[in-house]
Amino acid sequence: MEEEIILFLKPINDGRFIISNEFCSIYNPKNKIKIPEVILPTINEDVSKLAFPMADNTIIISHFGGQYLEIFYPDIQGIHVPHIKPDYIIERNGIFVSFVEEFPNKIYCMGTNKGTIEIWSTLEKQIPDIILDNPHKGHITLLIALKDNYLASGGIDSNVKIWDIENKICKFVLKDIFTTDVSHIICIDDFRLLAFYIDEEMYYHNDNNYGIILWDYQKKLKVLR
Repeated sequence: MEEEIILFLKPINDGRFIISNEFCSIYNPKNKIKIPEVILPTINEDVSKLAFPMADNTIIISHFGGQYLEIFYPDIQGIHVPHIKPDYIIERNGIFVSFVEEFPNKIYCMGTNKGTIEIWSTLEKQIPDIILDNPHKGHITLLIALKDNYLASGGIDSNVKIWDIENKICKFVLKDIFTTDVSHIICIDDFRLLAFYIDEEMYYHNDNNYGIILWDYQKKLKVLR
């Protein structure tokens, strides 16, 4: 694992975690040996990937370049075991899924390199509902499920957007927040978002290179900076 380049690391609900690069490897922190318990047998092993574990331990794997989505369902005990194959493969035709967020009612929202939001009521369908209203300029870097079927998204365009996924519209945009891509936001209660950001360009000039921002997105107020 010392020579492995970690592209993406996410926890799994069973206590393990998954690392994504060209391979998607599941590790158990209880094991002292630094080898994966499971390497998911994805297609096209020369392409980097992002793996997104869901609440029921289903794993969604997105291929860079937008060739495929691969779906791996856990076994009857809720875990992934060696030598399994993808349960479902979806061809993407060049549209890369850059982030996946799941709502409690098992609605899956996927952000893309086109700046749009896809809504999947099931993973085993070829054509999702797509919110085309006011997309991000460039790929989406972050999604957070909010109260009342609202969704927050961050993108490389330095904007945060709030979406109504039931009515499939962009409710409003929190502009002029970042000077870099949005990647660190948490929801601290029903209507407030907290963000920590680092401006990489300013970082090397020892200038004002970081900040904390608190928004009340229901009232559209920036509370603290």
